[in-house]
Formats: sequence, C-alpha cells, structure tokens
Amino acid sequence: MQLDLGDILATPACNVRHLAPHLIRFELPSPREPSPYLGLLLAGGDQTSTLFPGAPNREGIAEHFVGIRDQFVAAFSAHRACELFRLVAIDSVTAFVRFQVSHLCAPTFAYTNAVSVLTVLRTADDVWTIVRHDPYDFAAFPSGLTSAPPIDPEAVGIFSSLAAAETHVHSLLGRLEVRALGMTRGQETRTLLLQDAGRLWRASRNVVQRLAHFGGDIIKITSDGEEPFTMLNRLELDGFRPRTCATCSHFQFSGMSRDSSGGSKGYCGLRLTGDAAANRRARAIVSVFDVCEEHERKPAP
Repeated sequence: MQLDLGDILATPACNVRHLAPHLIRFELPSPREPSPYLGLLLAGGDQTSTLFPGAPNREGIAEHFVGIRDQFVAAFSAHRACELFRLVAIDSVTAFVRFQVSHLCAPTFAYTNAVSVLTVLRTADDVWTIVRHDPYDFAAFPSGLTSAPPIDPEAVGIFSSLAAAETHVHSLLGRLEVRALGMTRGQETRTLLLQDAGRLWRASRNVVQRLAHFGGDIIKITSDGEEPFTMLNRLELDGFRPRTCATCSHFQFSGMSRDSSGGSKGYCGLRLTGDAAANRRARAIVSVFDVCEEHERKPAP
C-alpha cells in the first residue's frame, strides 16, 4: 500500500490530527504487508525461489536478499548491548527485523511536516519508540524492491509516554535540513544550499518540491515523479552544475539498486573491495548526493 498525502488528509480512518500548522499526526488505515525480502527474513527462511517467482533475474534477487540479510545481521551484532534492544527485548536478528517492520507497517502513529516522516510505536512493555524514515521509503513501502535499510538502534527515541514522545516529535519536525552541494562551471566553484520544501506521495509518483539557495537567489525546483538522480543531472544554474556522484562517470546503477532506492543510491565503480570487482555487493554503495576527490564529470544530458 503506497501512501498519498492527499488521501491521508481525506480518509477518516487515518484519524488525522493537526498538532501544529506544519505538523500532522495520522494512523495507517490498515496494517501493511512487509516487503517480500523482509517477509522472508521474518519467517526465518532463505529460499529466495519464493521471491518474485516470475522474475527472470534469480541470481540478482538472491544477491539482493543476502545483502539485506547481511545488513541486519551486522547491525544487530554491532548494537547487541544497546539500550533499545534491552528495553524492548530484541534478542535476535528476527526480533530486530520485526521491530523495523512494525514501525513501517503498523506504527501506533505516524507524523509528517510534508518533508520528513516519523513513526511512534508502543511496545507491549509500554515503551514508546520513535523512528525517522526516508519519506520515499515510507511512502512507497513495500512496493517493488523497496525494503528500507536497517534502523540505526542508537538513533531510536525511547520514551515512557506518548506525551513525552510527541514533545520530541515536535522538536524533530520543527527543523528542516539543508544539503550543501558543490556547483562547478569550468574551474569556478560555488555552493548551493538545497532544502526540501514539501512532498506529495501519490500512487504513481513521488512529487518533491525543493528550494535552491544559490547566488543570493531562491529558486523553486519541482520534481514531479522525477528521481533524485535525474533531478541532479538536469539541474543547471547560470551554467553551474552539481558536483556529486550523480554527475560522475564512475557512478553506476544496477536495475535493482535504482528500483529499491527510488533513484537515490547506486554504486561507485572505483570503490572495490578485494578481488570481487565483478560482484556488485562488493562495491561501495553511495548516494547520488555524495562526492569525493575522484569525481570525473560525465557529459551533460
């Protein structure tokens, strides 16, 4: 079930409540099913033949499942002694996956300022936890290949009451993030400040509005169903273009990474580990907004 912000506001079952002029609380009209990958992890299985049985790329699907599983195993192992795991009795990788799925598929409440999304989940022990989500992942989940990366246990808010949790929600959603991007024109370099200014989630596309602060001007950029990779490659202001992974000749997508990230993450062809250059899982996953000193600009589209 994909989420449409307009539908949420118009659906009585969502029990929308305006907590502030910029902030709403809502409920999912019904629990969502987990993605096939997380569903297989919850079942404790590893038979990837049950995933997307009609899809021809069996090796790629198996590889993607192993990558997701390894991420959860690594995150669980690294945070085994953290406060979250102790308070909500997360004692296995499966329990960790179940906690994430509960936040994505059946949270007690969800909150948005049309830019960011938070969910609050009340556990059986009356502990209230807060998780921040990538808006695309939360809105589209679990369509296609989207599975969402493991939650950072150290970043989860933990509270003893809903009132305390919502005080923190107000604080988190009262701030807007600004991303600094390098812009180049020949040898000239400037900085662009890119700020999300609202999202509409529709069943067929993700509509994002951004404000670009550049050269003393404020430019409104609307991406109607356009993925971040395409937005960055078409962005040009007074001859300046972004210097990011999206515009680098070393950046690569696989079909799976493009689908699962909504065009926001791919692979760096330079960052290889060991001798496994042909294995996509060995390549460093990068965001289209990242950049390094090895950037080599590809021709403008």
